[in-house]
Amino acid sequence: MTEETLEFDKAYDCFYGGICFLCFIVGTAGNILSFLYFRFKKRDISNTIYKFITLNDTIICVAVVPVGVAFLTDRSSGSLLSTNTGCTAWFYLWVIGVRLSIFLVICLCSSRTYSLMRPFSTQNIWPVYAVMSIYLILNIGQLVGFHMLQGTVLKYMPDTARCELILQSLHDENVLIALEICMIITYVLPVFVVIISCVVSVLNILPHSRTEERRGQRAQRESRQRATVTIILFALLYGICNVPIALKLTMQTYSVHTGGEYNEFYEFDTWPYRYFHNATWTLLLAVNSAFNPVLYFWRMSALRRHTVSYIRWILFGESMRRISNSQGNTTFNLRMMYTLESEANLAVRNRLCQNG
Repeated sequence: MTEETLEFDKAYDCFYGGICFLCFIVGTAGNILSFLYFRFKKRDISNTIYKFITLNDTIICVAVVPVGVAFLTDRSSGSLLSTNTGCTAWFYLWVIGVRLSIFLVICLCSSRTYSLMRPFSTQNIWPVYAVMSIYLILNIGQLVGFHMLQGTVLKYMPDTARCELILQSLHDENVLIALEICMIITYVLPVFVVIISCVVSVLNILPHSRTEERRGQRAQRESRQRATVTIILFALLYGICNVPIALKLTMQTYSVHTGGEYNEFYEFDTWPYRYFHNATWTLLLAVNSAFNPVLYFWRMSALRRHTVSYIRWILFGESMRRISNSQGNTTFNLRMMYTLESEANLAVRNRLCQNG
């Protein structure tokens, strides 16, 4: 199938468009509720990263709507993507949002691994702000640099149902190498970082000896394990949705430099590859952002309680201060329970020593 006889399967387009709108509905609502929950929690490094993730995922879930409209309207560009300004704004927002999402996953996994390896050390939040700002500046600079190359065009592509940056100077070896380095650093290397971080985390949450429970650390270890398992599941969802891109880029880079068969398959010669490209570069990324809050609601009972309280505030006008105080009282009660449990374990050990 060639570009002159461009055809698409209507059933697949409707299915893809439905997924886009499902991601918009589920992801936008879930991420906003999750953000409101993390906003009330104490400002430690994990909650700060979660807050940034929910905000960024909300942007991605909203940005996928024009793509869903294109799928449901025979790949027409629509009112937003048909204009140069709208197409440029959407492209930068989507690419920066996706890259920032990957970066925040790395920050979350790395901070959790560090806290497991050094449980009594304090992690400062400001380095996260600094590194994230530098990362944003570098990515914006990289996109603007490629956009300003001679012959580069940013336009809507019916093949992908979205705006794409078309580089006409890919024959230049220096430009090609720079593009490959940027893509590998952005999409391929993070997969290995997340995998290594998860392996180290799993090794650290495994019980090393039976003396932990004798020292009254069972509740603390179980709480630490639950939080770590949540982040590992979060990273697993990231892997399912992002590993196909990493594999695709690896095969594509290898094919370009070796003249392999994948380079021919990459040229949109078959309609199944068009839909594979749409799934890896758009749909799976939106699904990742949309189903992160589903994971939050499943693993965090406090988030469920806070959401019920927030809905009650919307429907019945209960004070948000009461909701915040309720969450604070819950945290205080949990701390008191842990303190009482530790004191009880200490009393039992003292009694056993006296009897011995």
